[in-house]
Amino acid sequence: MNSELSKSLVMYRVKQSLHNGLILLFFFFFSLGFVGLNIG
Repeated sequence: MNSELSKSLVMYRVKQSLHNGLILLFFFFFSLGFVGLNIG
């Protein structure tokens, strides 16, 4: 029971960190393209 709970908690943390990483990556590429448009 306890191991199952901890496993689901770990999966939840991994999903959250992946979600945050995707948002950061999207924001990074968006700002990169915006700066590129301004320079060009």
